[in-house]
Amino acid sequence: MTSEYIQSYQERPLQYKVLCIMAFIFGGFTLIFSLFFLILGGIQNDLLEFTRPGILPQSLEPLGGLIYSISAFVLSVVAFVGLIQIWNRVRLGFWIFSISMLLFLILPFVFLKVPFLWLFKTLSPFVVIAGLFILLFHYNIRHME
Repeated sequence: MTSEYIQSYQERPLQYKVLCIMAFIFGGFTLIFSLFFLILGGIQNDLLEFTRPGILPQSLEPLGGLIYSISAFVLSVVAFVGLIQIWNRVRLGFWIFSISMLLFLILPFVFLKVPFLWLFKTLSPFVVIAGLFILLFHYNIRHME
């Protein structure tokens, strides 16, 4: 073990480590959820009506569910990459995680054909947890270089 490794290990406070581990668990569940939704959206595109009329061009409306699924999966992968950068104490990771989570939360309101209030009630726990992580990482941004 080099002295640089020991020093960098000691510089990461316990609260920051715990926050990162909890965020990894949250990011993993988000990644699994979006992967499951990608598989479900690709197979059962005809059974689930995802797009609102008029949002996508007529030629793309049958593919709306697949486009939403792919977009959600890409955003969750980008958020997980941001979490890895946060763990490595890179400040850019905070911005990558925050922006991708905000886009991940806005995306269902654009693509899904369900009532707004029902969607808001369904996504409210995810909104609270994601917002809490963004707020806590912002509070701990001083530990990032």
